[in-house]
Amino acid sequence: MMHDTAKSWARSDIWRIPAAEFVVLLLVLFVVCAVAVTPHMQSRGALAEIQIQRSGAAFQPVGIPGWRMDVNSATQAELESLPGIGPKRAAAIISERKRRGAFRDIWELCEVPGLTRGMVKRLEPMIQVQRPAAERPDPLLK
Repeated sequence: MMHDTAKSWARSDIWRIPAAEFVVLLLVLFVVCAVAVTPHMQSRGALAEIQIQRSGAAFQPVGIPGWRMDVNSATQAELESLPGIGPKRAAAIISERKRRGAFRDIWELCEVPGLTRGMVKRLEPMIQVQRPAAERPDPLLK
């Protein structure tokens, strides 16, 4: 007799969900999971963003191989986009840049308070120092 009760319970209409309600349920579940996971993925860098940075008059994308940020024309926000550079270090770089006029070499960044030689070495593939236009050699004079 118990066997019949188990069969009738398994065939009961209580477990049947109409197709429309099932689809809605799946969508709600998907949205809840996406909302819960997205901030975690962003904090780990799983969702990459291409940032657009301004260098001189042209906008340049950060993270594109071969492109480097010019520390002589970078803004506070642009400097803060570099790894290991927060608001204080970015402000110190800008202050030192104003004091000396411009950096002539990236290794002069080692003289900025809060920046070490190791930090500059890690930033080397991402930064460059363009000399001011007045100091650049004129290619027509060669």
